[in-house]
Amino acid sequence: MNESKLYASLVWGLVTIGIIVLLAGFDQPIVLLVISAVVGGFMMFLYSGLLILINRKILPEPIRVRGLRLGALGWSILLFGTLSAITFITQIQTLFGD
Repeated sequence: MNESKLYASLVWGLVTIGIIVLLAGFDQPIVLLVISAVVGGFMMFLYSGLLILINRKILPEPIRVRGLRLGALGWSILLFGTLSAITFITQIQTLFGD
């Protein structure tokens, strides 16, 4: 699968998640805001990983990401992945009780 197909599938996946959330009856602004934040954070987690993958595998050596920028992308993977997981778990526990 090439990058454009992967990106398109991720975008349509996000649209599908949004449709499912609305059809499930979630209509409170704070619930929608939390869902949007978790999905957005997860998408940034995936996006950062894809940036590293594409930059390290496809781009020519002189223009590849390295050094501080590569470290920042690695940090964003850890940050967005961890915060998305924590928020998701917390919200599931709140929704279904402890």
